[in-house]
Amino acid sequence: MGEQEWSIVVSYATGQPPTENELERLADGFEAQDATVSAMPDRRGFDIYFWVEGPFQRVAIEQLSRVLERAARLISATGIAAWPDGVRIRSAAQVDAELAEPTIPDLLAAADVAEVIGTSRQRVHQLARENPQFPAPIAEPATGPLWDRRAIDTFVRGWTRKPGRPAKRAS
Repeated sequence: MGEQEWSIVVSYATGQPPTENELERLADGFEAQDATVSAMPDRRGFDIYFWVEGPFQRVAIEQLSRVLERAARLISATGIAAWPDGVRIRSAAQVDAELAEPTIPDLLAAADVAEVIGTSRQRVHQLARENPQFPAPIAEPATGPLWDRRAIDTFVRGWTRKPGRPAKRAS
């Protein structure tokens, strides 16, 4: 088996979100290793992305050890209080497949949801108000609520539909 390329992502937790200055110092320290440092806003931590080559056993043992040692030295030099929180090792093919997946959910307005579940828009709004299993909209612009298609599909699979109108209550 020939050389294979691998992505190593080491996640670090911190007591507080790292500052932009701290992240820049880390990124500068990893520049020679062609690594990337990334953090989401308000996240208490950061990720370091490395690319390495070799058979999986060597990557998992030798190169990961080197990555962790290098990261520990650079993190210590920046003064950030951080500790490893997780490691992901993926092949280049796995990374490519993940990158090919859409990152924006398929959004549905009430009319679209009605078409998917086979009912009216009014019934969609009623379900949203009255059925605790109905998914919450992921956005509510002025044009009306928007739902994630995957959440609606999951709801439909578990929804016990009762045909007809409910019986009127006796007064």
